[in-house]
Amino acid sequence: MINSPAVHLHLQMLQDVISRMAANSASAKTWCITLVSAILVLTIEKNSLIPFYFYLFPIVLFYILDVYYLAYERAFREEYNQFVNGLENQKDNLVKELDVFKIKPVGNIWTWRVKSIWSFSTTGFYALLAVFVLVLGCSFS
Repeated sequence: MINSPAVHLHLQMLQDVISRMAANSASAKTWCITLVSAILVLTIEKNSLIPFYFYLFPIVLFYILDVYYLAYERAFREEYNQFVNGLENQKDNLVKELDVFKIKPVGNIWTWRVKSIWSFSTTGFYALLAVFVLVLGCSFS
């Protein structure tokens, strides 16, 4: 049962989804820094004052996107862990009911989103970026 090709395929698909969500989360952070930096450089270069909320818009937008990706990553990690624990407990019905084309995250996705909102990898990063932009914006005004 554990060496079944269907089991290996299911675990591989879960790992691929988890990796894709992690890569998307990192990409959201990269794009956010790039966009906010470009806005800051253009503002400083043109000697114009742009209100703080103009910088907050991309930060909040990418924060929401990052929380979305992190929530799904965590939900699929939990799915992966439950599946592996089921294999270790030798639950025969787990493999019989296995449908590798209908992978769904475990639990309510809203619960995972709330947990992801308060994650240091999201809140810490974007809050620090917002504080940095605020301090930099105040120093040039």
